[in-house]
Amino acid sequence: MHTFRTSVVLKEEAVVERSSKHLRSLGPRRCTALVVATLVSVAVPASVNANYLTLGVKIAMRTVNNSPHGITASSCPTGYIDTDYKFGTHNSLCKYFLDHHHLSGGGGRFTYTSNPFGETIRYKHKTLYFYARNPSVGLPFIEVNGDKVSMVEGELVTRHVSGATVRLHREGDREGHKQMTIEIISMG
Repeated sequence: MHTFRTSVVLKEEAVVERSSKHLRSLGPRRCTALVVATLVSVAVPASVNANYLTLGVKIAMRTVNNSPHGITASSCPTGYIDTDYKFGTHNSLCKYFLDHHHLSGGGGRFTYTSNPFGETIRYKHKTLYFYARNPSVGLPFIEVNGDKVSMVEGELVTRHVSGATVRLHREGDREGHKQMTIEIISMG
């Protein structure tokens, strides 16, 4: 048995030695060019529209208004979200709003399915900006006015943002979608 292991190890070492000799026979310039070409061929497609290449399944985002006041919620679909948006840099994360909903106080709600998901909620002169995304690798997250919250299944998080109280919930997976909720507790 010891002889068998030794012969397998020797064969593997011979294969490694042959492959390293092959790379050396290419010469340093050709070898460098081969490595660079390989890296570029992988990096270029990943950098073109990288946000959309790394998306997982869609998010079924439910918005619930449990504040005592009516609010306006505007959502934008995939393709109309400014994926380079940084809170405070300009007015809206949406290039185009698809839906506008008036959600009455005390439980008004609606659900929209998208990935990524953008939503703006307004009450009087106060505005909250929500951006949610489910990457193919990593945890789904919701960003509220620049405060990013990555969430595991079953997690419930309360945030106080810009004078408002918001509860974020990552409920689980249902019908092939990530189920998440934005709950407005108060708008201040």
